[in-house]
Order: sequence, then structure tokens, then C-alpha cells
Amino acid sequence: MKTTSFSSRFLLIFSLLLSSLTFAGEYGKTSLFDGETLTGWKPVKEENAKFWEVRDGVIIGSNSGEKVPTNTYLISKKEYGDF
Repeated sequence: MKTTSFSSRFLLIFSLLLSSLTFAGEYGKTSLFDGETLTGWKPVKEENAKFWEVRDGVIIGSNSGEKVPTNTYLISKKEYGDF
């Protein structure tokens, strides 16, 4: 069994990455965050919305310095087929 050299694997991975970026470029870019609001995002559980805010252009999950009582995260309101 012949082993593939590191440089050959690197070139293959780089070529695949480059082609995927080119392919994605054909369809344009979609911004997922406007930098100001949580428009387009929702918490997995609505009761956890109080833990999320935008501060200085960044999405922040916090409980005013106290421990967040539950694991929570945001998801996009829109479904994407490929990203």
C-alpha cells in the first residue's frame, strides 16, 4: 500500500477548499448577524430569551454576572441548505 505524502494531501485539501469557496461565491454571501439586533435568531426555548443580548456588535449570553441556570443557545429562524 502506497502512502500519500503530506504535500500531496495538503494540495488535495487546499484544492477542495478553494473549489468550495469558488462554488459558494457563485451564490453570493448571506449575513447571519446584523451586528445590532437578534433579528433572525431565537433561543431554543423561548423562556431563555432573557439571557441573550447584543452588546458592542457581539451576541452575548449572560445572566448579569450570575450563573445561567440552564444550558441555552440560539438558532437561526431561517433554514439553510448549505453553509
